[in-house]
Amino acid sequence: MSQRAASSDSVRALILLGLLWLLLAAAVIMTQLARVPDIEISWVTKTEYQTAGFNLYRGTSPDGEFAQINDRLIPSQGNPATGASYTYHDRAIETGRTYYYRLEEVEYDNRRRLYDLPSLHAPLLPVWAPPMAVVGVGPTTSGGAGSDALQFQSGV
Repeated sequence: MSQRAASSDSVRALILLGLLWLLLAAAVIMTQLARVPDIEISWVTKTEYQTAGFNLYRGTSPDGEFAQINDRLIPSQGNPATGASYTYHDRAIETGRTYYYRLEEVEYDNRRRLYDLPSLHAPLLPVWAPPMAVVGVGPTTSGGAGSDALQFQSGV
């Protein structure tokens, strides 16, 4: 085989390889664009004394109406000595919109504590949305023992 034919075959192979990479990149981008973004809400408890579980509420303004987004009580996983980590994915969102969240701690005797979470902006595209930092949040109502025992981490 001549040097010219070998060079021509190499060029064809490189062009084919480049086209395959472009097709792969297009498939990855289309997959990411087709995926609906969500907002991940995570919280960690230090202790869970008498905690039956949690409810999450979402609103579109900090002073407006909040609606519960979990179907049923998120059961407590911790105990009085050790807490637990929780994660909830809010998938019923509109891209590019800002949401406000509240976490309600429900105790076995039906006492409730409400905690404000930081506002979160739903991403336009799920791939390029940076995670939010860990934020400590205090209760919005007068809480009793353990009211400072929650730490929130939210992300998209």
